[in-house]
Amino acid sequence: MKLRHALVLHKSSTYHHYTTQVAKAERPAQTEIERFKETHDRHYECVETVVSALQRHKIRLTKTERGRLKDYHDFDLIITVGGDGTFLEGARYARGQLLVGVNSDPKWSVGKLCAATAQTFPSFLEHILSDSHSVQFLQRLMLRAPQHDYEMHFINDILVAHSSPAGLSRYVVNIDGQAEEQRGSGLWVSTATGSTGAIFSAGGQAMNPESGDFQYLPRELYRGWGSGQQYQLTGGVLTRSAVITITSLMDSGMIFVEGSHEKILFPAQSSVCVRHSPYPLHVVRQ
Repeated sequence: MKLRHALVLHKSSTYHHYTTQVAKAERPAQTEIERFKETHDRHYECVETVVSALQRHKIRLTKTERGRLKDYHDFDLIITVGGDGTFLEGARYARGQLLVGVNSDPKWSVGKLCAATAQTFPSFLEHILSDSHSVQFLQRLMLRAPQHDYEMHFINDILVAHSSPAGLSRYVVNIDGQAEEQRGSGLWVSTATGSTGAIFSAGGQAMNPESGDFQYLPRELYRGWGSGQQYQLTGGVLTRSAVITITSLMDSGMIFVEGSHEKILFPAQSSVCVRHSPYPLHVVRQ
């Protein structure tokens, strides 16, 4: 396979954050800073290993930190260097390109979605160039906000909730025409890949990561309002043809996409639609 242009997407280290962006009085103890420095060094050594491997094969590359680039149309290979959070960001903006997750420090990061390390990436690249690699197709969900002409494809999960963790989340959820107003701590919607994460901890089901089905689960539904209030839409696995529409009843609503880095304001009367994405993720595996 001939690679035209590769993107190296990497995280900024915790050490960098605490030593350049946080006031000295607010920094952790020196022992913690030293630990952060060790993983910082391993991370950037891994970034350089990835860059050097690409350069040896004379592959054009662009290197950028997370959060700075959202248009990936110019790349045919996306390499994320960090942990699962960096992989998830790369996965949101990929459109048919190959994606390789490189865990830059397995001693620190879980890296469940990452298939390579600094030691194994050069061989991964060789397999790609010789067309001897394997590809796993992971299904995504598509989030659309029609009134804002906004669209996103995600591989993990979203949480619809009040912007404050202590605030009451109020919304109307509609699944294939069955609508219900709910009050509680928010609503998870997860892909099969994301089903072993937060939604599982909240009581959801683990699923085959290659399944096109997806899952929803309200959090801590409030049952003290109304006379004999009985909720019907209390969670479960949905087929890939299902459509969830969520309408906010919150002045300060928020949609958290795959954690806290990507947030979408969700004020009252705003609606979003979640359904199966027609664009699966092409992930390079061993």
